[in-house]
Amino acid sequence: MLTPRLRIGIAAVAAAALVGGCTSTTSDTESTTTSPTAAPSEELSPPQVPGVPLPGDAVDNAVAKLDGIAEELMSDSGIPGMAVAVVHGGDVVYTKGCGVREAGTDERVDADTVFQLASVSKSLGATVVARQVGMGTLAWDTPVRQHLPWFELSDPAVNAQLTIGDLYAHRSGLPDHATPPGLFRLHAKHVTTTMADDLAADGPYSIEDVPWTMYYLGSYALHAAFWHDRFGHPRSHGCVNLAPRDARWLFFWTLPELPSAWHGVLADVGKGTTILLDSAVSYPIEHGG
Repeated sequence: MLTPRLRIGIAAVAAAALVGGCTSTTSDTESTTTSPTAAPSEELSPPQVPGVPLPGDAVDNAVAKLDGIAEELMSDSGIPGMAVAVVHGGDVVYTKGCGVREAGTDERVDADTVFQLASVSKSLGATVVARQVGMGTLAWDTPVRQHLPWFELSDPAVNAQLTIGDLYAHRSGLPDHATPPGLFRLHAKHVTTTMADDLAADGPYSIEDVPWTMYYLGSYALHAAFWHDRFGHPRSHGCVNLAPRDARWLFFWTLPELPSAWHGVLADVGKGTTILLDSAVSYPIEHGG
């Protein structure tokens, strides 16, 4: 999920299914492309072998339409900015950014803008690293500082021992899923939703039908919790847990308003209720008379 303040669409575009584009060009490789000829798997990876051969000018013609598609998409959706890339035949044939990083600002999106990808970055990063492990470039037990000498934790002894595998197995000792403090807008609400994470530090989990869920930053949300009653203590995986009765009241009090008979709703840009999460609150919170 994307942050409520940025609400920036990210389009990863393949030649056979083109989505999004932009008008602000920062990097645009001009090249004539042709469809690669199907070859044995040992010569080309599966994504490079088309299921249906394309005409020689198909990719160029499709790429030429991207700017118009992007304009229409941004106009219809209200997305303030996006980045688009097209990879064909193993070559980057199109990279552009358009719009702004945050609504109401002049910070332009370009082809090198880094977007928040929520938990999608876990699978992307692990896939890239696993590929390098398979090629013998590094190993899961390779120390992080062997490739990132600037990487440093508070304990000098750990700096030299921490491995790439430790990071992906959540064995680094870094705080896990701390609730991010700050000022946010609710960007989506769902009557119920499923929350799951196969890579959580305390083990995989999956909870179905989490009620009265109000997302404010990526996958972070305010929601009801029916599986415990220790409200006011650190719980969950960074989300703010509420008693079901309180969560239901807050759900219908906040914006975006959920239309009758709907199960979920997305907020228009800048229209969700603003919430403030204060990191200065001490734990546990004791309630007395």
